[in-house]
Amino acid sequence: MQTIGVIGAGAMGKGIAKNLKKAGYAVLVYKRKIDEADQVVKYLRDADVELTGDIQRVFASADILVTCLPDSPTVEKTLLGASGLTACADRKVGCVLDFSTAHPDSTRVVAAKLEELGIEMLDTPMTGGPLQADEGTIKLVVGGKKEVLEKHRALLERISAKIVYAGGHGSGNAVKLMNNFLAILSQAATAGVDILMEKMGVSREAVNEYIGSSGGNSWGFNMMMSRIMQDKFDVNFALGLAYKDLRYNRDLFASVGGFPILDALTESFHAADEAGYGDKDVGAIYFSLGDTMKGSSK
Repeated sequence: MQTIGVIGAGAMGKGIAKNLKKAGYAVLVYKRKIDEADQVVKYLRDADVELTGDIQRVFASADILVTCLPDSPTVEKTLLGASGLTACADRKVGCVLDFSTAHPDSTRVVAAKLEELGIEMLDTPMTGGPLQADEGTIKLVVGGKKEVLEKHRALLERISAKIVYAGGHGSGNAVKLMNNFLAILSQAATAGVDILMEKMGVSREAVNEYIGSSGGNSWGFNMMMSRIMQDKFDVNFALGLAYKDLRYNRDLFASVGGFPILDALTESFHAADEAGYGDKDVGAIYFSLGDTMKGSSK
């Protein structure tokens, strides 16, 4: 039986760990502090997943390492740092599956260094939220060697509903970042439209009904309007992570001379992050824009 090590069992990673265990793998999750009152710890205990506070034990025990981390510096530190995977003399890990949304340039560097040590790597960023991770219905876009994907496809199919191969190392993250840019853009635009329409005295229901059945409709429009109309902004994807993704996107677009729309969007999210909305749901851009749009009563 293969052992899967999981580093980053948070909102998304905990569901991946649970479903890997359900699929019959031995799963060992690293958690720096194991507090039995922690809801994540309770979730993993209920799933019969083993936890450890010793990251070196994970490196030495796991055949495959799953990482689900917030950004590229954290991925680099975990895999290449002084106390990371490559520094572990008795490491067992033969493949890293990185579910983080990371910078493609960083992913390529990490993959090259791992391959020098005989460790395979795939970037496997995911689309979906905590509910989809729990259900095993996330969607994956994969970068890396095609033969490595095929080798591990059966594992990935146990935790996802769709797998799309994008190309070489970093390609999965590049596509994921573009997806996030479009989704974030449509949500922010919808927030601004709602603020303006309310100021003009236009019925929110009319806006939702008409645009929701016309060319301006999108996943982001529906998501943002649902949040606003229900006044429900539970954290599904943190605004701070959205801001990080936009910064990575801006780096990528710099290679083709930049993209002014992206620059403006990134600055709006920078302002929201600075205003203290970073740990709120991405939908909190609605409140940040309301704080700054001239004449708004938000």
